[in-house]
Amino acid sequence: MEFTSKKFNEIKNDAEDFYKAIGKIHCPYFGDNIYFNVKGWDHLIFKSWNNTRIISDQFARLRHIKLAPEVIRQSKTLQGEWITKKIERIKTNSRW
Repeated sequence: MEFTSKKFNEIKNDAEDFYKAIGKIHCPYFGDNIYFNVKGWDHLIFKSWNNTRIISDQFARLRHIKLAPEVIRQSKTLQGEWITKKIERIKTNSRW
């Protein structure tokens, strides 16, 4: 699917509104809630801290974001597992 910057911005704005409205969803596999917060949104937009994903990658992710809640509700198995050792940024006293 080809897209223009106007179409991308439209999908991004719609996806952001939808994402903010989700809040949390119960995941049967984990037996706990999955929270849709700023950290997750940043994962969709950024590859790593301060390194934006390419526009076509963002477009593909944001275009399908409306499927995420139902996929999580229906999940009963784990597809894969990655173990990594990396530093995670944590906001403390309103600072990164």
